[in-house]
Amino acid sequence: MAVATGINFESGNMVLEVPGGDPAMVAGAQVAVLQKISSIDGTTVADTTAFTATLEFVITGMVVILRSISGGGAVPQVSLGRDAGAEDILPAFPLIGVTAALGAFPFSVNGKMVVVSKADVLKFGVKTAATFSTYVMDVHVMGYSSP
Repeated sequence: MAVATGINFESGNMVLEVPGGDPAMVAGAQVAVLQKISSIDGTTVADTTAFTATLEFVITGMVVILRSISGGGAVPQVSLGRDAGAEDILPAFPLIGVTAALGAFPFSVNGKMVVVSKADVLKFGVKTAATFSTYVMDVHVMGYSSP
């Protein structure tokens, strides 16, 4: 499956470059932070509502930012999906290397980007808890809606 590796603007359209495939044309779209979720406890297995879609959105990825950490141990595994327990947008993945405050881990959607329908509820999940004493994250869900 191909992953978008760049963005160019051609004839007023945004073009997501996909190696080995046709570029995805998105007329008038702007990739942006759709929602920021603050202060998620990475030491507890739980799902947190990111947002309920009010429009149709295309999710392009997310960025997890470590805000505070203490102690030592293993990093959490996190995911993004529709409804509780779901991993249909970004499957569970360990935050390898994110062990210092303000460390960030970008996730890209592999293969097809996911279209989120109006009224879909997106959930950020901590699937495997961190074993640090404290592991607090912010999450930025990235994507766009066409005007």
